[in-house]
Amino acid sequence: MKENSTRRRPTSWKLISSSSLKLPTQKCFTIRLKNYVQSIRNNFNYRGIDMNHSLRHFFVCTTRVFAVVVLTVLLPLLVLGQGGVGSSRGLPSTSGGIHTIQGKVYFPGAETNKRVRIRLDSSNFISLSAQTDDDGAFRFNRLEAGPYTITVDGGSAYETAVENVSIDREASNGGRVLTVPIFLKPKPDPSLPPAAVEAYRKAQQADREGNIKKAIDQFNAALLIHPNFTLALGDLGSLYMKSKDMAKAAETFTTLVKIAPADVIAQLNLGIALFNLKNITEAEVHLREAVKLNEKLAPAHYYLGLVMVNLRSYPDAEKELELAISNGADNLALAHKYLGGVYMASKKNQQAADELEKYLKLDTKPPDAERIKKTINDLRSQQ
Repeated sequence: MKENSTRRRPTSWKLISSSSLKLPTQKCFTIRLKNYVQSIRNNFNYRGIDMNHSLRHFFVCTTRVFAVVVLTVLLPLLVLGQGGVGSSRGLPSTSGGIHTIQGKVYFPGAETNKRVRIRLDSSNFISLSAQTDDDGAFRFNRLEAGPYTITVDGGSAYETAVENVSIDREASNGGRVLTVPIFLKPKPDPSLPPAAVEAYRKAQQADREGNIKKAIDQFNAALLIHPNFTLALGDLGSLYMKSKDMAKAAETFTTLVKIAPADVIAQLNLGIALFNLKNITEAEVHLREAVKLNEKLAPAHYYLGLVMVNLRSYPDAEKELELAISNGADNLALAHKYLGGVYMASKKNQQAADELEKYLKLDTKPPDAERIKKTINDLRSQQ
């Protein structure tokens, strides 16, 4: 990899108002429906959609279980494709658990159709090893609750990737499915200045140790030596996102996409950072570029769905949320909630009810559970 290389602004919506329950049944349903659809836009400030979370936070979402990983180093959380190490081909599994860890390995740029070796380590069992399918998908079944380490061997061309996830023992009643996207990074170009690479390695080590401030300083030091160091730019931008400094993240990823416009993860992260900054128009541009580079990138479709909701373009929101779910976000509760709201806007009442039920199944204790249940009952009554 060469290193030198007039829409209305949405108004906020309220969650389904309990006060509407005092109205006659038919009118109550109409008002609750209207509030629900309007509220999709406002839900950016609802539990995790304030966009101050990394991508990863969104895709490792299970009932009360979040494996927090971050976008390029990680972060990303997604996993797109069901049927990783293959359904009918026999999935790696242990003998006493009821949980699943699945995911997808993404390569830099638009590279696809590559297989890599995945290792799953835990104190509960001897290491499991498997190979991804041609789409990069993997899956480990019948796992017990507890901490796990996922290691992807990058070989000679890519950095080895390590992600730590955990299935909470106290929140693990019933089977959980953790979806973990893993983004591989190329190894540094051997022609890079040694001092820049040394600072980069120090930044990586500081990040692994949880010292984000030191890591940011070291990445910046590497960039002072070599401003077009794309790996350092990508990791620095991800750390800014992790630190919730979306302005600096956007600035960093803007620099990166100018150098490497075909970097799908840079385009995705820039879109997410701009979305956090409520720069919806520019966010859409970069999210669409990410989809152009990888049409199966679930996080990009998910955020495009939120952008379309924000712009009140509900048919487009429906399309993008459906694509997100079909490409790996099926276990993301909020994707089903938003899609349910969009279906309601299109008067697809039974489909809306189905999606809201999936939302409650995936997130069994949301603060709006009772209101959602009442809405589902109203939707089911509308034949």
